[in-house]
Amino acid sequence: MELQDCSLRLMRHFMCCILLLPPRPQLHLKLFYSLSILTYLIIITHWRFGFEYEVNYDYMNDYFSRAVDLFNFVALISGHVTVALELIWRNRSVVIDQKFQELQNTLHEKLGHKVNVKRIQLHCNLVFSFLFLRVIVLTIMTLMNFTTTSTYFLYVLNFYSEMVEILRCCEFILHGVLVLSIYQELNYASYQLVLELQTKNNLCVERIFVMQELHQLLWRTQREIEKNFELSIIVIMMKNFVDTSVIPYWMYVSRNFDNFALHSCE
Repeated sequence: MELQDCSLRLMRHFMCCILLLPPRPQLHLKLFYSLSILTYLIIITHWRFGFEYEVNYDYMNDYFSRAVDLFNFVALISGHVTVALELIWRNRSVVIDQKFQELQNTLHEKLGHKVNVKRIQLHCNLVFSFLFLRVIVLTIMTLMNFTTTSTYFLYVLNFYSEMVEILRCCEFILHGVLVLSIYQELNYASYQLVLELQTKNNLCVERIFVMQELHQLLWRTQREIEKNFELSIIVIMMKNFVDTSVIPYWMYVSRNFDNFALHSCE
């Protein structure tokens, strides 16, 4: 079994299903997906900055809350657009898959060490389990908000943008799982070489050069992964920082708004 079969291929199927990743890297598909993203951006920006939806603050007089609200929106939509365009135009998944497969083949053919794919698949399944749990929680929260507001369009768009960023972050984690797993396999292979040297007192110099080649190949693979995520991961981390920073403020605003509405009814 190839490494991408037990880890990354399923994630890419998910991305294709939600229309985030083109099914084939053809120019006309890239242009169509890019145009769709820009159209989505124009529509949601025009609608959001028009404040044609319900809010739990006085958006006509509370300028600070309005600025924070728009800042949240800019962080969310920036992450969505960055992830989408990076996947469309700067996707290096083919190169990364080839390098991982080369690492697996070299370990098996030149060192006689077979990569434990089942263990890697177990780790990847654990990541997918946390992804599934996070999606379930996000879906439940979105459905609960449907019952308390009439702004369905807003929550659907926010849900989709959150899904885009969650999947991209999970894809990055899966790449990290593969890198750490290959490091572990190299550690096992090195240990076998040391045992062979201690028992037989002779070791083929070529096998040492193979180990050095494998470490260099893994280093180049990591650089390709960094290039593949260099924009989206930074934007997603900034967006998560913004979300974490403003959550206490929105809790305070929501509580005051509910108290004000209660006193108004009395």
